[in-house]
Amino acid sequence: MVEETASSPSDPSQPGPLSVSNISHPSPPRTHSKLTSTVVREARDYADMSMLIPHEALRRELLEMSSCVPYLKAEASHLWKMKLFFRWYRTYFYPIIHGHHANEEKIFFPQLAKKVGASELPATLSSDHETMMGILDQILTAEKDFHKASNDHDKIKVRHIVINLIQQLVPLMEEHFAEEEEKLIPLVREHMTEEEVDAVVGSILHHMGLKGLRFELPPVLAAAREWMTDEQYREFSHKSPALVMLLHNYVFAVEFKHFNRGLLDRIRHGERERGVGWHCGLLPNV
Repeated sequence: MVEETASSPSDPSQPGPLSVSNISHPSPPRTHSKLTSTVVREARDYADMSMLIPHEALRRELLEMSSCVPYLKAEASHLWKMKLFFRWYRTYFYPIIHGHHANEEKIFFPQLAKKVGASELPATLSSDHETMMGILDQILTAEKDFHKASNDHDKIKVRHIVINLIQQLVPLMEEHFAEEEEKLIPLVREHMTEEEVDAVVGSILHHMGLKGLRFELPPVLAAAREWMTDEQYREFSHKSPALVMLLHNYVFAVEFKHFNRGLLDRIRHGERERGVGWHCGLLPNV
């Protein structure tokens, strides 16, 4: 099917360009980096990696979400795309962001606070999480309102609300990631060893469980293939448990390609239905 062209938005609810450059879909490993961070220009050590590994993935998820907005037109004939967007948002985007914040609040921040003292951690880090989760929850609520709406006019109103919420969310999250990278990376470098950071990552993997890994690991590895060097990627992937990588390569990554990115591609390409091939009964019917 021929890809739809996203016309220039005529209503003010359409978001403008993001503050980072457009990112393509995951590509084979390369020997140079493609960081989206506005703070870290080169991944030098484990301290940089501690922030870049999650943040580079999450910034790309923001870009993927925003790239679909121009196709979510305020027209009755395009409302089916809102259903796909809500499905992607609820199934994939929301769990990734919520899981990342939970990992920081429950594991990373407390471990770092033990090293530097709680007073050294910016108070805005946790308050930003609350603000962002409030916006994220409003989009979940908007999905319920969309399905309850009895006519296309009311559904389009909900669509406007969602676009405005995305406009608020994207810059807020970008600024939050930048603040964490600016203020926390030096603290990690000064007060934590690489072994201690690896131990924190191990605790996070255990806390995530298979459900969390299913959602969070594929975008992290897909992003890592874009910005890490081949050597950095090999070292990073080798630190992950063999069973986790096996599940990723044969189950999680398949779902990520066909269902996570598949939903967004259907929005951009104007495909109401799409065959996805085999799934061994393990992957969701989206």
